[in-house]
Amino acid sequence: MEKKLYINKEEQEKCRNVVNAYAEEFDDETLLVLEAGRFGFVKLQYYNDPYGFEDALIFHDSFSLFQDLWEEWLHIQLLNLTKDTKMAEMEYEDMFRHLAKEKQEKLMEKRNYFAAKANMESFFPPL
Repeated sequence: MEKKLYINKEEQEKCRNVVNAYAEEFDDETLLVLEAGRFGFVKLQYYNDPYGFEDALIFHDSFSLFQDLWEEWLHIQLLNLTKDTKMAEMEYEDMFRHLAKEKQEKLMEKRNYFAAKANMESFFPPL
């Protein structure tokens, strides 16, 4: 028999903080994070009318949710920064490595900003 996973109240509150930290950044139709009660939080992505969302991921812990939303945000920034350049064809990690150090630091500072908004500073020490 398959074991069912549920989110506990403490993680539920932490996940709410994470969702609120990123709320302004993903205020569009391509990504949506919903609370699903004791089942956790669901990230819906890539909306395609009339079929709905193509991807759905379930999160039971705030760290995984934070990391996923951070990577999503970072990838969007990298795509915007490299648009119409040869770097746009690179993998995300390579795009990041080819940015100027100052730009890399600025992007990583934003991670700390999101961590502070989500009350998760202890996971991400200052740069």
